[in-house]
Amino acid sequence: MENMYFVVRAYYIILFILFCAFLYLNVVVF
Repeated sequence: MENMYFVVRAYYIILFILFCAFLYLNVVVF
């Protein structure tokens, strides 16, 4: 179960990084 928690946490961290990169690109382009 602890391994599953790590996978979910890593998944949300990746989503957060992608979201920040998306916002950063929007700021730079526009």
